Amino acid sequence: MKNYHHNRMKGFVFIFVPVVLCFIVAGYSVIFQQKNAFVTKIELTESNINQMAEELFEAMLVTHLSDSVILSDIVTAGFADSQNYEKAYNNLSGIFSTFASNSRIYDHIRLIDKSGKEQIRVNWDITRGAEVAPDSSLQIKADRPYFKKGIVLDDTVYVSRFDLNIENNIIEQPFKPIIRITYPVKSHENKPDGLIVLNLLGSELIDLLSRIHVNSTAHLYLVNDKGDWLKGPSPDVEWQFMFEKGVKNSMSTAYPDEWQKMTDRQNGTFISDAGLFIFSTVNPESFFKKYGLCERRVSMEETWKMISFIDSKHLKPKWWNRALFLLFSGVLIIGFLIWYLTGVHLKRKQDEKKLRLYKEDLERLVKERTIMLEREIEEKEKIYQQSRKLSMAVEASPVSVVITDSEGNIEYVNPKFSELTQYEINELISNNPRILKSGKHNENFYKNMWRTIKSGREWYGEICNIKKDGSLFWEKASIGSIKNETGEITHFVGVKEDITSLKKMIKNLKKSRAEARRANRAKSLFLSSMSHELRTPLNSILGFAQLLMEDDRVLTAETKRMYAEKIVLSGRHLLRLINDILDLAKIESGKIDLSMEVIDACNVVEHALELLQPLADKNNIVLDIIAPQSPVHIKVDRTRYQQIILNLVSNAIKYNLPDGMVKISFSVQSGSASISVADTGPGIPDSRQGSLFRPFDRLGAENSNIEGTGIGLAITKLLVEKMDGQITFKSTAGKGSVFTVGFAHVEVEENGLPMISDTSSYEKNNEKRVPQGDHSLLYIEDNEFNRYLFEAVIAPYKNLKLDMAVNAGQGIEMARKLKPDLIFMDIGLPDMSGYKAFECLSQDPETLGIPVVALSANAMPMDIKKATKAGFKGYLTKPFSIGDLLSSIVNILETKS
Repeated sequence: MKNYHHNRMKGFVFIFVPVVLCFIVAGYSVIFQQKNAFVTKIELTESNINQMAEELFEAMLVTHLSDSVILSDIVTAGFADSQNYEKAYNNLSGIFSTFASNSRIYDHIRLIDKSGKEQIRVNWDITRGAEVAPDSSLQIKADRPYFKKGIVLDDTVYVSRFDLNIENNIIEQPFKPIIRITYPVKSHENKPDGLIVLNLLGSELIDLLSRIHVNSTAHLYLVNDKGDWLKGPSPDVEWQFMFEKGVKNSMSTAYPDEWQKMTDRQNGTFISDAGLFIFSTVNPESFFKKYGLCERRVSMEETWKMISFIDSKHLKPKWWNRALFLLFSGVLIIGFLIWYLTGVHLKRKQDEKKLRLYKEDLERLVKERTIMLEREIEEKEKIYQQSRKLSMAVEASPVSVVITDSEGNIEYVNPKFSELTQYEINELISNNPRILKSGKHNENFYKNMWRTIKSGREWYGEICNIKKDGSLFWEKASIGSIKNETGEITHFVGVKEDITSLKKMIKNLKKSRAEARRANRAKSLFLSSMSHELRTPLNSILGFAQLLMEDDRVLTAETKRMYAEKIVLSGRHLLRLINDILDLAKIESGKIDLSMEVIDACNVVEHALELLQPLADKNNIVLDIIAPQSPVHIKVDRTRYQQIILNLVSNAIKYNLPDGMVKISFSVQSGSASISVADTGPGIPDSRQGSLFRPFDRLGAENSNIEGTGIGLAITKLLVEKMDGQITFKSTAGKGSVFTVGFAHVEVEENGLPMISDTSSYEKNNEKRVPQGDHSLLYIEDNEFNRYLFEAVIAPYKNLKLDMAVNAGQGIEMARKLKPDLIFMDIGLPDMSGYKAFECLSQDPETLGIPVVALSANAMPMDIKKATKAGFKGYLTKPFSIGDLLSSIVNILETKS
């Protein structure tokens, strides 16, 4: 009996060890493969979320860095256009207050002079709003680190540390995270300079990260370059580096080994004993260049790391413990079966010994049959266990699995496939996967897929399919083939992962970045256009005003009156432009107030025509109104409706042909009343009709002598739509244009029209430098007033001979013929730009050495930089100072001599 148990144990160990080892290796291989797939999916998802958080964080911070540059340019422009510092400071205080109210993210906005004293401080609070600090509360900030570092930087945005706000050497409670952004204010001649300081509320940036990770399994951390918590595992450990006492808790102390890996790289992903770490470095200098602001430099106190952390206990799938239990159970079952079979085997061997005495042949047969039976049992057991494991893995898989026959008919789908497509499993079996075709791919796509898998190769790609309810979804798929012993394909297996949400996330992120860039470009274009339109009439106003104020210039009464008339004309044009800009701003911001009432549309049109009759007589235009037989009543704001009519009719007069006609007609049908204004002008080409309602776009009329602002039609369209109306137009080149506005037709009584008043101002001349010696000048300018002003400035100096040209072509010919000592050239010339004309002069050997000074209403820094790079000797902006003009003549002629 003892020998029996010994042999049984020996046989058991001999069979059990290799079988169990193979079983455990195979089981662990499958389990860990699925676990790795689970971890890889989590890592991919969290990496995408971390990247989105980083890019949104960067985009938001780029906007705030740009705000410091914009405010600096506003301060520079505010002092450049005014010599009344008190008024300039008051205007800037209002601008800062409005900026703080609109942005709602700056705790303080400061203007600090170069000595460190606050000149303006705007405080913002969520309950009190924006408040301008009184002069008595302004402080000296010369000892603050951000002032010391920011004031010495040239054309550079300085970004301070991300820390808590400190008042009177005490950390403010509750905690107020702050990032201080500074940008220098550029100096002007005899003008103050200093520093723009923005106290950015860091809680807004931190809240943004929290909102992005609200549904994520990961914890999002934000740390500085020393590893201190800015956003940590809990509020208790955040901002501890600001306190001297207590035990310091930081990323570098909580995860020292992991932190060392992060400091060696800018971004990356790795798994440690603690869990999964996904990190990236947020560097203001790199993304400031990334968003197209390369001419600005950035100096930052520190960089930040954005870390997504998933604890190691969350990296195990829910089925992990169950799989290990099943694996252990399988080992026990195999051991029991082997122990049982070993006993059976030994028992049979004993019986065989007894039977061998009776018949040797029978013993051999029984032994052979027993061996065959054992092998068959073992093989069947292995197949059963493998099939069971694979079946459980596929059934519990988080990805879709489908198996078809060689013709593509479905034989099996797992529950995930049914859940994703919304079809029941019995609806899918024996069907074809083509029921999921969405129509988003062409036939070549599916032919290529079928050709690949039929050849025995594996197909990878992304597919857009359709669910049972008609909604679309995207899958990342892998399709392969199953072959029999002869190599013939019997089945196809497809493994698919739903990537619909990932696709949407990437699409939304690209859309957000594109919108941010478009908004930035639109803002720069608007500022550039507004600067040009404002400075053009100001050039005549200030120039003629300076001539009238000169004591050493003898002027006749007729000349003075002519100067004054030109000042008044330019001033009225400037007032209309400013009113139009203010109207446009109020309408677009939704702050315009409308007093809706029912009026007689025809009566208001007749009043408007009385106001425009002098303009029509001046241009020899006939105004013809076709009055309706009965009153046409509409519900509008009377003043704004008259403004619409005045804009449309005045345009029809100004842009008409000589001896032309403007016809106004009315139409009422289907409860709608429409008013049409038709002219006999040259019409609008099809290529320009798309820009008709764009502010500051005059469709080429800016190079003509027709006065206008380029904003009227934009305001008209906004006003019509604000009063629930519609505006349309038809225009044919060479035949004229028809503008039609329509409103709902109602019954109502009439009201009157309000009046509008305006004011004007003037500036004093700068001191002049008188040019010496005999010299010749050439001025190329298409504007008549500007030529007259320039001639009046030069007239007292008999040693200066002046010639003038009205366009670039004439100016180039005169330069070749006269060879003047100095050329002044407008940039916006009608036949070619000043840059193109300058290039022609520079390439001609006869005019190559003549210095050229640009004289333009374009006063943005990018325009001045462009002219300097092109090779102009100087750049004067309209309205120009007579002293600056004479000084440039003296300096350039002296240098040339």
